[in-house]
Amino acid sequence: MSENETAFKNWINSEVVNKYSEGIDPKFRKKFKKISSQLHQLELRARVKLIAQTLKIYLHQDFPKGLAQLMQITRVQKIKSFELWPATEFIQMYGLDHIDESLQAMYELTSKFTAEFSIRPFINVHGDIIFKKLKKWHNDPDEHVRRWLSEGTRPRLPWGERLNLSIKNPKLGLDILENLKFDSSLYVRKSVANHLNDIAKDHPELVIKTLMTWSKNIPKGFEKEFNFILHRSLRTLIKDGHIEALKLIGIKPAPAGLKIEKFSIKSKKIKMESNLNFSFYLKNTSFKKKKYIIDFVIYFQKSSGNLKAKVFKLKSGFIYGKTKVQISKTYSFRTITTRKYYPGTHKISLKLNGNEGKFFVFELYK
Repeated sequence: MSENETAFKNWINSEVVNKYSEGIDPKFRKKFKKISSQLHQLELRARVKLIAQTLKIYLHQDFPKGLAQLMQITRVQKIKSFELWPATEFIQMYGLDHIDESLQAMYELTSKFTAEFSIRPFINVHGDIIFKKLKKWHNDPDEHVRRWLSEGTRPRLPWGERLNLSIKNPKLGLDILENLKFDSSLYVRKSVANHLNDIAKDHPELVIKTLMTWSKNIPKGFEKEFNFILHRSLRTLIKDGHIEALKLIGIKPAPAGLKIEKFSIKSKKIKMESNLNFSFYLKNTSFKKKKYIIDFVIYFQKSSGNLKAKVFKLKSGFIYGKTKVQISKTYSFRTITTRKYYPGTHKISLKLNGNEGKFFVFELYK
């Protein structure tokens, strides 16, 4: 099978190697370029790490001087976007004993790529020293820098090192978010909300309290933006049916007159690589308009033989009084890289305003 030339890993290629090699002493440049022949057999992260390790060999062995060389290479060669990943990798691999120089380099690089991953080893090694140093940039005019402060300090950043210190003491991150909570940039506000959602997985009541406090001081004209932060921050708690989280977004956990009717699945036997189809009616028997959130829950068969629930967002909004609407959904069991499916018994149910109703059993087969 021929290799997919558009694969994500191919963003780090021989051209990237050549760009970094241009700043190396000419007598070593040929040796540096030889690593290009190894790239085809490596995945993305391994390619990034190989370039960083090779830079360590040929840059000045004194880290601050070697880092200064590297930063000059990125500027002169106009290295940008994902091509900068080897540079941030170099910093997190070799710069942990040089906090100030490394932070300053990450500050520059994050505007062109992102340093949200490379900052995390520094936090895990040096603790709240890093949080204190990051605060000086909370008013930076560059939205990428401000987002870096929030995203890089998230306790559970996907694909990043887990920050156990932040999980134990979320106040460290909240002190940074306090200065970003009403940021003018959507890019930053998304990160603030994602950071809060991370905290909510370990400290739900703290997030509820924080958002309630923020809600009392919303700048005029910022209501819509804050509502976005509110919903995105609470998405995990909302899926879990957390009563206080639901109340905070105006959802009553068991509203009178709101119910689901005629929930059904099209087939109780689903072949692997095909679809599960289901439908139902949402009915409001009262005269008042009601706010609702509907999620669906699939209990997946695992390799152990046990079932594990996964909640998926379905629909939210308002339904007028004395109204009934039909809702249909298709879930695909086609193979994806982020989830492995196993044949056997599965279940599906619906959650209305955090309350889970009856479920259907179905079989997934090969």
